[in-house]
Amino acid sequence: LQSENEILTYSEVNKKANQLAHYLQKKGVYEKSKVATHFYRSSDYMISLLAVIKIGATFIPIASDQPSERIRYILHNSDCSMVLTNSTLLENIDWDSEKVLELSSKKEEISLESTADLQIALNPDNLAYILYTSGSTGNPKGVLISHKALSNYIFWAQDAYAINEKSVFALFTSIGFDLTVTSTFLPLITGGELIIYQEAANGPDISLIEVVTQNKVNAIKLTPSHLALIKDHNMANSKIKTMIVGGEDFKVALAKSIKSSFHNDLKIFNEYGPTEATVGCIVTEYLVDGHLNTSVPIGKTISNMQAFVLDDYKNIVPKGVIGELYLGGIGLADGYVNSSELTN
Repeated sequence: LQSENEILTYSEVNKKANQLAHYLQKKGVYEKSKVATHFYRSSDYMISLLAVIKIGATFIPIASDQPSERIRYILHNSDCSMVLTNSTLLENIDWDSEKVLELSSKKEEISLESTADLQIALNPDNLAYILYTSGSTGNPKGVLISHKALSNYIFWAQDAYAINEKSVFALFTSIGFDLTVTSTFLPLITGGELIIYQEAANGPDISLIEVVTQNKVNAIKLTPSHLALIKDHNMANSKIKTMIVGGEDFKVALAKSIKSSFHNDLKIFNEYGPTEATVGCIVTEYLVDGHLNTSVPIGKTISNMQAFVLDDYKNIVPKGVIGELYLGGIGLADGYVNSSELTN
């Protein structure tokens, strides 16, 4: 884990996460508690996530640029039992002060806790995280994602994208965006390295230019909008070998431009999936000679997921006939927070 001027080994991260987990237990965080994490991208954020998971609680990521009103809505709507943050973001949180834990001032206390692993068996059906949608119409919706859904995606991705202990991932996108789940967990389950790029002053997404010019990472998850920023750059000497693209329609012209500006070793994957189906559930590898239409196809389903194109009567449509995409399988969300009508 590399963040700013800090480099942490797996052992150090695990010990710090254990200490925080023991501390949180003493503060009343238990299995199935809901804990919001309001941080800049940082080692504190990563350690907080792991601590919450170790207890069997559910984390709710809230990005650093979120307005106080939205944060207050999320905390209330989710029935959050605690908020973890640090001093620089504390003023954003208008909430019961007894439920807010500002980690910067508690580091010495937390460092006195045991570094031993917690002897808690996690239930795959329990919630791993709640992710709130953008809320472009009305209030944001909290999507409930279980451990089994998250694990299904992450372990599939490990194999599909050939991520291993030599992989070096960039964490540079907003923690409130489910695309970032890939960058957060995939390197950690494979023994790889995670380089954390902290936010720029003007928002949660730093420039991709900074990531590619530093040339430290060999795997990256990003959107077509990010790629548009670098399509005219010569990337022949880039270390990036695995590029996972998601979140938007991926045009063939952009894919072709990126492929030609990089080296021959670059693999580009187009990953599709709504937040409600856990990050990504349909994927294809971009083929220069095989994909010639306007958009790169979204491809085929990942392990333990299904996709059907159906008509208004829920019949499968013939090839070439327009229908609506239906998704099924282990990666489906458990629903929306406090909204049975919307869930149904």
